[in-house]
Amino acid sequence: MTWTIDRSKILQPDEIALILADLERKARRSTNTRMNRVVFRLATCCGLRASEIAGLILSDVQVDNSRPSIRIRREIGKGHKARRVPLTWDAGTLADLVEWKRFRREQGAGDDDRFVCSQHRDALGNPLERRNLRKRFKAACKVLGRERQGELTIHDGRHSFVSHALHGGRSIVEVRAAAGHASLGTTSIYAHLVDTDESVSNLFGFGEGQPGQLSKGSNPSVLENPRLDALSTQSARQLPAGNRRRADTEARRLIHRQFAADLLAAIPETQP
Repeated sequence: MTWTIDRSKILQPDEIALILADLERKARRSTNTRMNRVVFRLATCCGLRASEIAGLILSDVQVDNSRPSIRIRREIGKGHKARRVPLTWDAGTLADLVEWKRFRREQGAGDDDRFVCSQHRDALGNPLERRNLRKRFKAACKVLGRERQGELTIHDGRHSFVSHALHGGRSIVEVRAAAGHASLGTTSIYAHLVDTDESVSNLFGFGEGQPGQLSKGSNPSVLENPRLDALSTQSARQLPAGNRRRADTEARRLIHRQFAADLLAAIPETQP
């Protein structure tokens, strides 16, 4: 019996862009919404399973070196298999995870504390159950409408990650390693499930409209995208006059994107 993926469960580029924009807007006034964005990023832009998200500790999110990645330890990986998920494929995801890790440090979290955890005052730092993470993913998808929200699960985020990574030009070997699939055959099932013909070299930056300008020294194998500067300029022109709050959000996003670009620029190019 051949295993297949339901194409309708793959989050399409416009849906991912809409969800991230909605969460960015709401996160300004809610720490829980900010964490929902991180959960969505980990599932949809990194391909982590709910159990892996629940088990992540701060030292697993390694963003302070020249090759940022997420370490999936044997203790939390499916089948007790360890792997690494590169954070060099998408600058927006890297920026969000860098910011959240900094926030957790400010909360007093250490290397062995949970990366994603309860934010309730009386239970700050406590682990989250997988059921809670599934609800948070659902909450993140609310902007898509009740019917679409009801169709999606947190594991569909993982399916979407694999589909977009393949569509964006990552090799099947790279994607298999990042997803932790047992075989290349499993990974190949995800090909051709994304409804777009656009290149996605900045994998999950499509449609955001504020990817930021890349530094001149950025590694082109990671971040090269001829539309980025044009989109950044266009988004700045679209800001409503006098809307300082929107301008502040825009500036913060661009700073995070530049931070990620500068970090990625230090990564030496390697052969696949």
